Amino acid sequence: MVSKAEVAGKGTLFAVAIGLITTGSQIIQSDFNSGLVCLIVGIALIVVWAFLIDYEARREAVQAAEKAVKSLMGKADVRERYS
Repeated sequence: MVSKAEVAGKGTLFAVAIGLITTGSQIIQSDFNSGLVCLIVGIALIVVWAFLIDYEARREAVQAAEKAVKSLMGKADVRERYS
């Protein structure tokens, strides 16, 4: 189960990344270096955000698989006892 704080943190990270990319694309014409830095940092934050989302999804998938295996093993034990 994902806590509200985790969701809020990932949402904030995504919003900051989008804000940096937007700002970078707007100021790149007047100040190339600053705009480029904003774009690069924004893209890097998107990569970190994607990694965190992927990590969370994998963790939940592993937990679901473990639960399913335990459930199946429990049913197999019951069948063996009453066969």
